[in-house]
Amino acid sequence: MAAGAALSAGASAPSAAAAGTPVFDVRGHGAVGDGAADDTRAIQASIDATPSGAGVVSFPPGVYRITAPLNVIDAAGDGHRRGLRILGSAGGASGAALGCEIIWDGPADEPMWRLWSRDCVLSHLALRVRRGRRCLAAIDVDQAPDRQTACTNNTFEHLFITRAAGAMRYGVRIG
Repeated sequence: MAAGAALSAGASAPSAAAAGTPVFDVRGHGAVGDGAADDTRAIQASIDATPSGAGVVSFPPGVYRITAPLNVIDAAGDGHRRGLRILGSAGGASGAALGCEIIWDGPADEPMWRLWSRDCVLSHLALRVRRGRRCLAAIDVDQAPDRQTACTNNTFEHLFITRAAGAMRYGVRIG
């Protein structure tokens, strides 16, 4: 773990968004969360719709299958997203501590999440690789394409990262 990143585990409920903060539910962009449908485009659309600086991407309880990296990147600016909160849910129908699970079903040489960000939070998510699949990393934190702007002050809390029956080279890769 490098400076500017925190990782913790637990099962407390995610904190609510402050009044006036825009919240984008991934279901509002078409995510199904049944573990079978490909939810990649819907989740990415939710991330892209959330303004940098003060927005929340919300995952209701469910199993979300992705087939390409989810990019927390500001393509229009310097490459960095700022202040974005990505919140799963505590407790699912099965009584699990985390009610939101994201399953990787994509290429072996890609990460599940790619962050070029500052002051962002990923919280209350279970991240795993589908049986028989491979993944580079659950979370890949890197500099912006200009290689001059560092990713800083990102927080990873209440995450459960496992390769399950698949294979994952890194849990969190920074660099």
